[in-house]
Amino acid sequence: MPAKKKPVKKKTTSTRTSRSLDTKKLELLIDNTVVLQKAVVSLVESNNKLNGRIGSLLGLFENASKSIDRIKEVESKEVEELAKKLEEVVRQNQDLAQGFVTLEKYVKAARGDIQLNPKPLFK
Repeated sequence: MPAKKKPVKKKTTSTRTSRSLDTKKLELLIDNTVVLQKAVVSLVESNNKLNGRIGSLLGLFENASKSIDRIKEVESKEVEELAKKLEEVVRQNQDLAQGFVTLEKYVKAARGDIQLNPKPLFK
């Protein structure tokens, strides 16, 4: 007589256990995937915020650069104006100095302190 096969029940029990384990693994895999997706979403949001801040910082540097250029233009214009005024004052001082020297000669000549055509001291 052929022997009865009881392993059929074992397969059913092990199949149920295997299905239960597969279901638990699948649920764990789904949970991990959801957690990973949340982490990815958080990372993308942080990256977007960082990009915005970097954009703001870049704008700040661009504005600072433009301001410095404007200041350089203003300073160079002011320096040029001051240099022109200073040159004019120097010319006026030279004219005044020449005038004072001429006036001094005239006053000394009028008082007789000096002669316009000086005589030699030694003959």
